[in-house]
Amino acid sequence: MSQYDFPQDLRDAQLALHQTRAECEAYARTLPWSAEPMPGWEAEKQVHSSYRPAKADSPGYTDERATRSRSERSGYAIVHR
Repeated sequence: MSQYDFPQDLRDAQLALHQTRAECEAYARTLPWSAEPMPGWEAEKQVHSSYRPAKADSPGYTDERATRSRSERSGYAIVHR
């Protein structure tokens, strides 16, 4: 048992928040790195490392995803005013 006795509805809300964040992060990993179609790139090798930063070509967002992204940003702006 925990040291504090939090109400069940608060614990349920926290669990829902964690699940929603995990779903959002999983969804974001499926999106292209750029909303617009962009060519890939490769940068110079990093100092003291063999790591060479690079990105593959980005096909950009589909029309459906672009529309959804605009509506999500609008909704966020309205809610957070």
